[in-house]
Amino acid sequence: MRKKKHGWNIRRRGHSWQVDCGTVNGKRKQKSFKTKEEAKDWARQQKDDVDNNRAAAFELDDAHRMDTLKAYQRLAAGLGTQVADLPRDGASLDAAVVVFLRHSVPKVQQRTFGQLATEYIDAKIGANRRPDTILDIRHRILKIASDFEKTPVHLISTAALQGWLDKSGYKGTTSRNFRTHLVMFFNYAKKRKLLTENPAYDIEKAAVDEKMPGILTVDECERLMHAAEEHAPEMVPNFAISLFAGLRPTEVCQIDWSTINFDARRIKVIPADAKRRSLRHVDMSDNLLAWLAAHRRQSGLVHFSRKESEKVRREAKVKWCSDVLRHSYASYHLAMHENAALTSLQLGHRNTGLLFNNYRDLVTREDAQRFWKITPSQEANVIRIAAAG
Repeated sequence: MRKKKHGWNIRRRGHSWQVDCGTVNGKRKQKSFKTKEEAKDWARQQKDDVDNNRAAAFELDDAHRMDTLKAYQRLAAGLGTQVADLPRDGASLDAAVVVFLRHSVPKVQQRTFGQLATEYIDAKIGANRRPDTILDIRHRILKIASDFEKTPVHLISTAALQGWLDKSGYKGTTSRNFRTHLVMFFNYAKKRKLLTENPAYDIEKAAVDEKMPGILTVDECERLMHAAEEHAPEMVPNFAISLFAGLRPTEVCQIDWSTINFDARRIKVIPADAKRRSLRHVDMSDNLLAWLAAHRRQSGLVHFSRKESEKVRREAKVKWCSDVLRHSYASYHLAMHENAALTSLQLGHRNTGLLFNNYRDLVTREDAQRFWKITPSQEANVIRIAAAG
């Protein structure tokens, strides 16, 4: 063995010269060269690198030194030892950073939240999601993007998302809806290898108190339908189908008169119009037939006007809430027929659990009997249609 040169051992091995750097970052570092001069040059370069790294370490400011100390303390605590006793091998701080980068930094091109938001919305449009669904996604995701627009998605933490929700002041159902959209958004990012874990999964779910669905009383239903007769006759079919067939507002606005079979006494809700994209047939009651008879057409969409709808509701003096006509239908249908499976089938529910828990015992059978006898007051305009069979 030759004497130590430039802090390394240089020795001849057969026809080559070998530089032995000792243990560096937990591994033995050695390299062989054909000539002695090549070995000396490489050893000198290694020494310069070490000197430069040491100088760079002294250039760290106080904040970085404290961060380094805290990181070593966390590492030591995780290994159950002291900082001074940390092994100089794979358990080093540098090795921990390598593991962090390997699992945290995406292996493909990075995206900011704003960039991915645009891509995500376009993907949902391309997947043929409903217009109202796209509107909801766009509203919520772009609202979040206003705070995270330039932040790379893989750097957004659960704490940051939770802080945004808390700062926004969203509570209950609204908070839950935002959480749901965040989970779906980051799942989209995860599938595209932009991050390894979904930070939205660990957002605290807001507590939501169970609320009974809002419905109209029989008197309110009568006032609503007669107000439509008097103040907005063209809106009568829309209100009647919503109230006496239980279709969703978005479904009613897409119903074509050609899908209303007066002979079979059924309304066909096609998959393109149904919320769950599945075909269903809704039975027509005697009073629904009576309300539609004077307005019957061969084809064309059932008339809807937001302005006329609001006018009717004002004239009827009814307390309005989301899906109130559909909820009313479900309550009176269940009370009348006492058959949860039948009512669920009419509503397009996949099971009876939701119906049984939310609508049972909201109204009496006597109320239901009155409800299904609500008919037009303008008898002269009604075309009587015989019942099927």
